[in-house]
Amino acid sequence: LRSRHDDLIKENEEQQNKISLLEQRLYANHSYEQLKEHQAQLEEQLAKQCEKTIQLEIILRQENIDKIKFDQLKQIELSYNEL
Repeated sequence: LRSRHDDLIKENEEQQNKISLLEQRLYANHSYEQLKEHQAQLEEQLAKQCEKTIQLEIILRQENIDKIKFDQLKQIELSYNEL
């Protein structure tokens, strides 16, 4: 009877260890899923920021073109006034 009791205690400890390992794996898997989800959110945010950066670059280019045109018109006006 004592031997059976010791065997059951040992078996119980092994099962507790298995449960502990499974809980750790489950937590690690959950963390991995959270990291994947966070990465997807960051990638989406980065894509939006890239899109806004491109839009700003287009606006800046257009402003530079407008400034060049304005400077050219000023030059034409000065030339006209000299006539």
